[in-house]
Amino acid sequence: MFSTIKQKFLSTFLPSRLLLLKGQESRAVLHLTFDDGPNPVVTPELLDLLSLHNVKATFFCIGRKIGSEPELMERIQREGHLLANHSMNHRSFSDLSLKNQVAEIDQTDRLISQYSGDSKSLFRAPKGDWSISLLSYLLLTGRTGVHWSYDSEDFRKEPIEAIVDRFKTTPPTNGEIILFHDDHVRCKEVLASLIPAWKEQGFGFESMAKFVRRGKK
Repeated sequence: MFSTIKQKFLSTFLPSRLLLLKGQESRAVLHLTFDDGPNPVVTPELLDLLSLHNVKATFFCIGRKIGSEPELMERIQREGHLLANHSMNHRSFSDLSLKNQVAEIDQTDRLISQYSGDSKSLFRAPKGDWSISLLSYLLLTGRTGVHWSYDSEDFRKEPIEAIVDRFKTTPPTNGEIILFHDDHVRCKEVLASLIPAWKEQGFGFESMAKFVRRGKK
């Protein structure tokens, strides 16, 4: 995971077209992002919730899960959400050579392109594990990396109320890129409470599609 110091350093010196750490702070918009799917049980329920509230989001998919869920991938795309790359096997990139990191990214991009039509997707490193060599590769190949500015910490085995209360105690601000995981129903239950409250506060919701550097397959 990023340390706060490392995140501040990169946000100061790296252009947003290379690594996004937050969206536009001038607009009352939140970017919901979901890692580690698609999940055949959780993701459909989450999509139902997002559809109910007309919310668009970004799904960072693991490549090895894509092949077994073609209908779910088609639904995510069809309902106006953005498909993005979260590596092929979700292995920590610090344990892989750059060559193997590149293979993980390229394999997943090819799978996603079958649904999105774009040859290069937004990419989020597993566990937020960025390196200079990885960022250099993204720059050279015209890809954009996406981190997050607000971690829901929904991976922890906490009561739903604890996660909701944390968001209420420290509310998100304009442009937040919020990290959730659609591999457990916890994310849907938390958002069932938070999305109506955020909408009442005047927030809109957008996928991160405008940050994709388009390239057709």
